[in-house]
Amino acid sequence: MAKARKNEATKTASRVDNGMHKGKPTTVIKIDPWNPPYPMHGDGRCTPEEFVRRRTSFLITSRATNTIIPDRTPPEANSQFYFYHGVYPRLLPILEKDSVRRFLRLFAECRDDCMTYGSIIIPEAFNHMVVEDALRCAKVAMEGKAPELEGHCANPNYMNQYGYFPLHEAAERFSIGMIRLLLRHGASTNLRTAGALGTTEALLPLHVAVEDTCLHKYLEDNLLLPKEDSNYPAPTDVDVYRIIHLLCLPEMKIFLDMTRLLAAHTDNLVDEICNYINDGKLL
Repeated sequence: MAKARKNEATKTASRVDNGMHKGKPTTVIKIDPWNPPYPMHGDGRCTPEEFVRRRTSFLITSRATNTIIPDRTPPEANSQFYFYHGVYPRLLPILEKDSVRRFLRLFAECRDDCMTYGSIIIPEAFNHMVVEDALRCAKVAMEGKAPELEGHCANPNYMNQYGYFPLHEAAERFSIGMIRLLLRHGASTNLRTAGALGTTEALLPLHVAVEDTCLHKYLEDNLLLPKEDSNYPAPTDVDVYRIIHLLCLPEMKIFLDMTRLLAAHTDNLVDEICNYINDGKLL
């Protein structure tokens, strides 16, 4: 099971040919998603300058669409984002207002210093767009079409320094709008956390959604029904009626909608449910 999970999380980091070549099994070709193979210059059909431009464009596209595990951003780049020229304190109020115009202006000013690495927007910057539920800014960042971005994109499948992906962050904050946006731009619901810096290992976005829902203060406040009320059933039936009671409440809609949305895009859903039962967790 652990091996299968690892293969699932890193499936875009390698190309596997399971066919036969001249009666012999073909070998597995490992591909680094950060530095994928690209056509080499030397055929004389373009100038060195044009080749560099094409290579840069190729790498930007690849790094913005491949699954990047682990985080390739060096620690000094993240430090610069938080401390160099005070970018993070300036970015936060922009994301709270979800102002695309102000975001692009700040990005153009700080792009080459601390907002990008390896020609794409660093995960730490994009992570804060997800945390602040800045849907418009996140959309512009993933599309990468604004002139101020100069082709730089945010990758929805790029692990951050804490071992999470954007979809896990959106699920943790019950942001259905952000989840839908990430899915439209290719975010995978089948990538698992890596346990970096104390996070729990091998969690799917669906796991985060379910477990955080169970820990939400709203459920804590409403799970226990008043025992002194004689209209409630005998203790042997209380658990069933608690579930019915909660599922019928309007406030549960956001939790249920989010769980259904993630479950609809999650592979091997039955296996995940069985794992939850085997682990003695609440469904």
